[in-house]
Amino acid sequence: IENNPYILCEKIDGISFVTADTIAGNMGFSKNDVKRIKSGLKYIFHRGALNGHTFLNEEMILSYGVNGLDVSETEIHNALITLVSEYEIIKEFKDEEIYYLPIYYTAENDIAGKLLFMNIDKGKNLFYKRVFDDIFSINNIVLAEKQKKAIEEVLSNKITVITGGPGTGKTT
Repeated sequence: IENNPYILCEKIDGISFVTADTIAGNMGFSKNDVKRIKSGLKYIFHRGALNGHTFLNEEMILSYGVNGLDVSETEIHNALITLVSEYEIIKEFKDEEIYYLPIYYTAENDIAGKLLFMNIDKGKNLFYKRVFDDIFSINNIVLAEKQKKAIEEVLSNKITVITGGPGTGKTT
C-alpha cells in the first residue's frame, strides 16, 4: 500500500478510486504519478461500463482523463499505452481505435459468438403468416408494414432486436 495506495480500489470492493486517491494524496503522491493516472483510467472505464459503454474511444478517454484526473493529454496517452502493454486494457481497431477492460472485451466477444451460433441455420417459417393474418383479421387489428415486417422477423429468426422510440408500435 505504501508503494501503491491505488491497489486499494483495484483489489478491495467498497473502496473507490476517489477514496484511494485521497489516501494517496495524504501520503504525498502527486496527481501526475503514473500509478494514479493508470488507476484513474481503469476507474473511468468502470464508470463508463455503468453507463452502458463496454469500450471507450481515445477521444472519450482523453476527455474524461484530462477533466477527471486533472492531468495532460500526453500523460493520459502515455498511461494508456502502458496499460495496453501490460494487458490491463485491450486495444482494438474497428472504425477507430477503441479500448476495453479485459472483462468487458471477453464478455462482449463471448456474447457475439453465442449470438452468431444461435442464429445459424435459420429457416423461414411461412405457417405463421396465415395464422397471424387470421388472428389480426378476426380481432380487427391493423398493422403498419413495418410492424408486419417485425413480426415476420421475430418468427423467422432465432434472434431479433426490435428498436424504436416511444409511440412507434413496438408493443403492438
